[in-house]
Amino acid sequence: MDNDSKVINIDNIFTDEYIIPIYQRKYAWGNKEIEQLLEDIINAEGDYYLGTLIVNKKQNGKYEVIDGQQRLTTLYLLMQNLEKKYSPIQFEARKNYDKALKSLGDDGKCNVSELNDGYECIKKYLTKDMFDKITKKLNDVYIVRVQVPENTDLNNYFEVMNTRGEQLELHHIAKARMINELNDDNDKKLAAAIWDACSNMDSYMIMNLTNTIRNNIFENDLSDFKKDLTRTYENINDVWNKLSEKIKEKDSIIDKSSIKSIIDDKEESYEEVEETQDNSANNKLASIISFPYFLLHVNATLLKDKQDNIYDDTKLLENLKEYYKCEDSETKVKKFIYQMMHCRFLFDKYIIKRDMQDNDDATVILKQYKQYTKSMQLINTFSNKVDVKEWVEDADEDGYDKKQDSLVVLESILRITYTSPRNMQWITELLKYTIQNENFGVNDLIALLENFCIDKIKEGIDLNNLSYGNIERIVFTYLDYLLYRDGYERNGKEIIKKLCDWKVYFRNSVEHFYPQNPEHQDRWGNDDLHRFGNLALITTSGNSKFSNYYPDGKVKNYNNIIQQSLKLKIMASYVENTGKWTQDDAKEHENDMVAILANELNKK
Repeated sequence: MDNDSKVINIDNIFTDEYIIPIYQRKYAWGNKEIEQLLEDIINAEGDYYLGTLIVNKKQNGKYEVIDGQQRLTTLYLLMQNLEKKYSPIQFEARKNYDKALKSLGDDGKCNVSELNDGYECIKKYLTKDMFDKITKKLNDVYIVRVQVPENTDLNNYFEVMNTRGEQLELHHIAKARMINELNDDNDKKLAAAIWDACSNMDSYMIMNLTNTIRNNIFENDLSDFKKDLTRTYENINDVWNKLSEKIKEKDSIIDKSSIKSIIDDKEESYEEVEETQDNSANNKLASIISFPYFLLHVNATLLKDKQDNIYDDTKLLENLKEYYKCEDSETKVKKFIYQMMHCRFLFDKYIIKRDMQDNDDATVILKQYKQYTKSMQLINTFSNKVDVKEWVEDADEDGYDKKQDSLVVLESILRITYTSPRNMQWITELLKYTIQNENFGVNDLIALLENFCIDKIKEGIDLNNLSYGNIERIVFTYLDYLLYRDGYERNGKEIIKKLCDWKVYFRNSVEHFYPQNPEHQDRWGNDDLHRFGNLALITTSGNSKFSNYYPDGKVKNYNNIIQQSLKLKIMASYVENTGKWTQDDAKEHENDMVAILANELNKK
């Protein structure tokens, strides 16, 4: 399978021809999915990978799309909007689709509503600014095309795809290869159960384990591993034996020669997972990374020396092969899977998740499961209520450690700064720290991540030469965190309250507070216009709404956008005080902000 994977730049993907077979569903992506794909391309930092395309190469040289057709079709609609002409995707037995794709862009001729809607969604998104940005990004964005082996039983494969809605990805292959290195059937069942529990990133791993496994791994209150298990990697075989001896004897479920078995080896062969007493919060969560990237972070925690491409998900099998292609591979596999479970427990406890229960405007949470006498509940990870014996549903939050808010904001800042999973090294650093240290608190994690941000700013960033086009995103985002953490006063007036109630938005667009192309007033000189003091980081949609409004118009009409950035809120306070925003204001503001950053950097 390693040799059947090919990394292809999305600007070249359609130099080959693709067929969408009749058993595939119609194009079904709406505005939300399409805009997310466009955002991923816009925000690509370095080489960025959109995902996997599973294909079967036909004798005529065309590729039959097994999985990934929604993404592939969207990319084709994008290329049409970018006026890049390629041979259309062919839809088997859907002539109306073929005709519609050929007529895209010709007013009134595309009569397939879902394709037309997708095309128009992209067209509206691609303002001139966005058109240019995406065009420049195309060379940095790739897709991994995986060709299934020649003798694959496609009927079995399609059956699994249709019933489970899953695609064959590299982590499925890694799972099969690792588990195949284990000789004992009980070991295989235990390893597969742990792997499956960890692979569902949008729920808590501890809730995905069977009670038998969970009760033999964690303390009764679920707060930590049992004392004789934690951090005992040197005696991994002894630890593994303690865990596996409770697993019931059943037939082996691993057959590495069958693609169907690679995907279809879920918990049917194990003890059924008992219903927990609180599954509601476990069903609508969203992890900040996918499972393949989580595996790469686990691998990074085990490496003694840094390696190239350590966070490259397209090289997942290559990065993990030292565990299943080596001497004493059985012991190494056990160590990796145990480390994976340990990292996943710590990830769930100390890394933010998005709570999607209410609506798309998700809340960011930092919680852990805790078992009480009568029920199991999600509670704040850092809380003074650690000695509570019984959960009281209407208990107030007087014991809640306010510092947790700071950690949530800081992790959220890192999440919006390093949008590419390949640049989220802070997750590895946090996992390493929590593995290696037993007695730590919220302040220790805050200090760890603050130092990570400081180091990033010190890497080649000159605070005395900050201007439009050469300011790393971390400068804007970490500054906003500092303003949140410490508050801000100007002329004796509080502008930003310390630890204020502030929501971190995903922001990637640099806004000129005084516009670049004013309609009725003189244009500022480039030095003042592009200086750090006249810039703030806001959402793409916010930037579009601001357009060429003058600062007073922005403050008057778009207060909700002003609130996205605490730096911008300070800039707005000048307008609120005097009714205007001048070059001197921009210089003064820049000096204040640079001084805050410099003072922070000098602490380390």
